[in-house]
Amino acid sequence: MADDFLMRGPEGEFREFYEKHFEVVYKYIYRKIENRQIAEDIAQETFYLAFVRWREVELHPSMQGGLFPTAYYKLLEYQRRI
Repeated sequence: MADDFLMRGPEGEFREFYEKHFEVVYKYIYRKIENRQIAEDIAQETFYLAFVRWREVELHPSMQGGLFPTAYYKLLEYQRRI
C-alpha cells in the first residue's frame, strides 16, 4: 500500500525517473573516474539536484539528457577538490 502511495504524484514520478536513469548516469561518471564509491556519490548528488528542480527537469525536452550536464559539473567540482 505504501508503495502505491509513493508512485502517485511528483514523488512517484521522480522515483520512476531515478530508477530508470540512475544506472546510466552512474556508468557515465564511473567511466570518467573509475572509483565506484565516488561515482555513486556524484550520481546521488546529480539526482538530488534533479529532485530539488523536479519541475524544471520535467519540462526539459530530454529529461535524461538534462542529467548529464549536471553530472558533468558535479564531476568537475569533485576533481577541483582533489
